[in-house]
Amino acid sequence: MTEAVSFPGEAPTATAWLAEGLGDWLARWCAEQGGSADDAEIARHAGQALSLATREGHVCLSLADIAAAAEPVISPQALRAALLRSGVVGTPAAPGAMPLVLDDDGRLYLHRYFDHERRLAKRLATSAQATPTLPGPEVAKRLQGLFKANAAVLHGEADWQQLAAALALRGKLAVVSGGPGTGKTTMVVNLLACLLTMQPGCRIAL
Repeated sequence: MTEAVSFPGEAPTATAWLAEGLGDWLARWCAEQGGSADDAEIARHAGQALSLATREGHVCLSLADIAAAAEPVISPQALRAALLRSGVVGTPAAPGAMPLVLDDDGRLYLHRYFDHERRLAKRLATSAQATPTLPGPEVAKRLQGLFKANAAVLHGEADWQQLAAALALRGKLAVVSGGPGTGKTTMVVNLLACLLTMQPGCRIAL
């Protein structure tokens, strides 16, 4: 006879009842498909923990984190086996209509977040493969005008904001990073101004 696994100390947040509702639903689904009581309980708490994690801004939760909250201790491998037996967890190769998806690296997703992430990754990969195009001289002149204020303080040093905008104009994908006050917003505003010069009817989404 196996020892039942429990997950004490779930965070009593304002949205905990939503997480509990998901967990209860997963446990019922598992039981209706003939899953064991232990597997249903594991599905319940895994779903609850995942729901709470998504409300904190995470798109997935590692099995190691879920297993660490179990009593008695359960290994991530045993947790993985139980979730895949539960009948409520799919895999990237066969996500089906399962509410949860577990990948090969031990990351558990709500199905919709897994689908969003996969579609976003595909879109980014496609955009990154696009052939770069060189902005015309009118765009280069426009960039120089937009970033003219930087020249007064840079004293001949490289204008990384202008360079970032120029690089972004060459392709369909650009990632801009930097700490507070480094000019990300200024760069994007000037980039949009150049894009409107090139394509006055373009659509801008934020």
